[in-house]
Amino acid sequence: MYRSEDTKAILLTAERLGMSEFEVFSAAYRAWFHERAATASLERYFVAYLFNGRAPFWVRHFTRSTLLEEPASEGPVARGTVNACAEIVDFIQLALQLTARRPPRPRLLAHTHRLLA
Repeated sequence: MYRSEDTKAILLTAERLGMSEFEVFSAAYRAWFHERAATASLERYFVAYLFNGRAPFWVRHFTRSTLLEEPASEGPVARGTVNACAEIVDFIQLALQLTARRPPRPRLLAHTHRLLA
C-alpha cells in the first residue's frame, strides 16, 4: 500500500501531529539541527522524498521517536505544540548557558526576548 516504510512513518506522524508531510520535515529538521530550515533547502529534501520515497535520516529519527511516544489521551496535538516545545528547549538551553557563565548564542537570545515579551 505504501511505497516505503519512510512514507508510512511520515504519513502516520503527520496524522498524529495534525500537520502536513512538509511540516513533518520542518519539525524534524528543527528537532535534529536545533534551528529552522530555509524553505528552499527543505523543499530539496522533500521533493527527493516525493520521487523516491526515502526520507533523510533526521526525518526518519523524528518519525520513529514520535510514533514510539504514547498518544495523548486528549486527541491530536495542536499545530503549535511542536514549535512551542522547541522554543521552551531553546529557553532552557539559554538558562543553562547563563548559569555556566558561557556567552549565549544570539539565536537563543532572540527566542528569549520573544518568550518574555
